[in-house]
Amino acid sequence: MNGNPGRPDRGPVPLAALVDDLLDRRGLTAQVTRNGVLKEWPSLVGPGIARAARAKDVSGATLFVEVASSPWLMELAGSKSELLKRVNAAVPEFPFQRIVFVLAERGVSSVASTFRRHAPQRKTP
Repeated sequence: MNGNPGRPDRGPVPLAALVDDLLDRRGLTAQVTRNGVLKEWPSLVGPGIARAARAKDVSGATLFVEVASSPWLMELAGSKSELLKRVNAAVPEFPFQRIVFVLAERGVSSVASTFRRHAPQRKTP
């Protein structure tokens, strides 16, 4: 007996099942699943793109990607549909509708600092 009249005792329930049930009841399953892309970004896009851009945030079905420079922003904007396909392959049950690329602010982003470390050094006259 579980001490709850009218409710049958189901015995022990795995914690993962309880968390999944809670997320479903609160309507958070899609958001939590999509947020997994933030960690998976480098493996989804490859090391070259991952050095210049990082998945920064998820809002609904929109993925926000911070990009280290304007040239990279233009390059990725031209590849948006291909990148969206790659990302959605990782979360087919809750696909993204769009990707928004934003230019990283200097001195704020780890993407920008990583990009500067890997960029060729200019010689000053």
